[in-house]
Amino acid sequence: MKKVNLWRKTILAMVFILCTSMSYGQRIQQDVFNNLVYQSDHYQAKLKKNIFDDLTFSDSNNNIITFNKAYLEKKMGVNYNEADTKSMFFQDLVLDYMQIRGYEASYKVDIFGTLTLTDNQGKTLTAKEDIFGHRQIKHEHGKKSFDIQTTSTGELSYKATNQSATLAKDSDGTRTYTDSNDTKIVMTKSLWERLIKKHQTESNLFIFLIEQFLLSSE
Repeated sequence: MKKVNLWRKTILAMVFILCTSMSYGQRIQQDVFNNLVYQSDHYQAKLKKNIFDDLTFSDSNNNIITFNKAYLEKKMGVNYNEADTKSMFFQDLVLDYMQIRGYEASYKVDIFGTLTLTDNQGKTLTAKEDIFGHRQIKHEHGKKSFDIQTTSTGELSYKATNQSATLAKDSDGTRTYTDSNDTKIVMTKSLWERLIKKHQTESNLFIFLIEQFLLSSE
């Protein structure tokens, strides 16, 4: 009986999420300048394209998030400006930032393929691939700085003095985070996809887990 109740709760939760997403989607319109806008009684947001095909998200909570063309192509493909793709991207941003105030961030990929993320909280992240195709990620926050590497098996790995963490992918799409504080978090494929939508990139999510479960104990 408990199993049935659990399934019932899961189904109801999924229906609620679907209905909520449809409600947000129905409030997204296009203005006379072809920008996407969202309006409700207590919240407004806009996704604006400039002459370089970069996109800027801004809202009534004073959040401003910019994405350059190269980053958007890397994240969503060269057709990121198509109506359906851009609308879904905008909807995810609305859901992510409508409860947040005063956050500013910039996502850029340069001509060498290096990703740079900076924000108004003092965080800077750079990510690039070496000649072997392994990702090298450097994250700075205030006086903290640490490097993340991609291992030969595709795991993300963080190592520092007396501290370490890994993020591994199983064959079924499950991700497992472990660290030297004996933390172990298993994320199903569906949960992982939802978290990636929130944190934008795999490395961003890995860094979030490190900060929450490893560095927070310092």
